[in-house]
Amino acid sequence: MESRDKNKYTRGRRGMKRKYKGALAIAAAFLLGVIVTPVAMKLMDGKEIFSAASSGKEENSTKQENIVKSEIAEENNSNEPIESVPETSSNEEKTSDDIKKSVNVNIVDLYSKAEVTMSKELTFNTPFIATEDGKYEASIEGKGEKAIEEGIGILYVKDTSTNKMYEYTAIEKKSQQSPLSISWYDDTHLMIVHGLGYGTLVNGERIIIVDVTTGEQMLIATAKDKERFVSITRKDDSLILKYVLYLDDMMNDKEDKSKTFDNYILGDVIEIE
Repeated sequence: MESRDKNKYTRGRRGMKRKYKGALAIAAAFLLGVIVTPVAMKLMDGKEIFSAASSGKEENSTKQENIVKSEIAEENNSNEPIESVPETSSNEEKTSDDIKKSVNVNIVDLYSKAEVTMSKELTFNTPFIATEDGKYEASIEGKGEKAIEEGIGILYVKDTSTNKMYEYTAIEKKSQQSPLSISWYDDTHLMIVHGLGYGTLVNGERIIIVDVTTGEQMLIATAKDKERFVSITRKDDSLILKYVLYLDDMMNDKEDKSKTFDNYILGDVIEIE
């Protein structure tokens, strides 16, 4: 009897222990769930926030890259070479303002300029001499083929680009002044030896340069004493003056001379020393 009671008591205690352990396990699982669940939710929320932030950063980065690319493209477009104005070639016509002139230009008014018909016939003239570019041609009418005959000459200049012709007449008619010799300084400026149109002596007393585009006249040389000018030509940056020096008051004897003026600037006054 006592043995049965002991076994029953023992089994009761074991059952209670198992029930107690089961309850503890359930309680522990419940507590663990209570603790872990919020943490897990926070972690999940953090991942979502991090994912959203990362997505925002990527979107902002893409926008910034697009802005930078746009700015670079605009800068490249602004740095594109600007089309430059073509330089004037040596054969193109230059205006008076384009040509370097002396600061000591001596402007005179020895010739009047007038337009005449291109069909005007010249019968006692020198051959027409053309500029290097061929646009202008000039001749002296009234003094023969070599401009050594007595008479008052008239200067004629053709503009072949417009098919027009102009005459330059010496204003000092009473003193019988005339063009005696001509040559081109450049494509728009004509050099003229000017002096008495009559007599058998060499009579060049002044040298002028005429701008055939404007009619402006520059005096660059005046003969002194027994000097008389024959011709003047240009070679590179120099002027070559041919002249005679009479040796006596009657001007029977003379010497032929030549002088070169280097580094000449248009309009400079030259003198024979």
